Amino acid sequence: MMIEASQADTTHKQIEIDGIDGCGKTTQCLMLADWWKENRGEARVVKELSSTKLGRDIRTILMGNYAISRAAEMNLFLASKVELQYAVISTLREANVQTISDRGLGSFLTYFRSLDYTEAELDAVISQHMPADYSPTVMYIDVDPTIAIARTLARGDQGRFDTQGIEYYERIRALYMDISRQRGWTTIDGSGTPEDVNMQIIEAIK
Repeated sequence: MMIEASQADTTHKQIEIDGIDGCGKTTQCLMLADWWKENRGEARVVKELSSTKLGRDIRTILMGNYAISRAAEMNLFLASKVELQYAVISTLREANVQTISDRGLGSFLTYFRSLDYTEAELDAVISQHMPADYSPTVMYIDVDPTIAIARTLARGDQGRFDTQGIEYYERIRALYMDISRQRGWTTIDGSGTPEDVNMQIIEAIK
């Protein structure tokens, strides 16, 4: 079953901001959280590999310099996603706190599509382990890979996927665009200033 993006009122629905490395996800999550607090209520930015202890431990494993099978890698990412959902997001939702995820379904589908999993296989895994009402509002920030790479170089904190080169970035972007079109996600032009991108996101969720 394909996980559809929610197009309804986003109040207290899970918002996920996604895109290739360097597209500005983290900046936009923080800016949206600030706007939300000023205009709608409490909000919290969350991230699968840093917002829970299990997620942080998994990140350490994934960033290690050793080989790992495709299946094991998928299950590690899935474990961090499930733990965040049940240990953090569900609790925040009950407290009427809006969650804004720095990466989410888009990153999971795109990365593992690049490893030759089918979307049907990935949707089946998500449906089996995530809550039945998991239907995030996904904002895909689209940016040219040359811009994204320049931003990651300027940050000086290149990670595991930041050194893959332009061809890898272009392949991941193409997958994002394809999946986004299929699922009706909101595409945001990420080439402008952070303020311009933030305004697009705010208009999309109003």
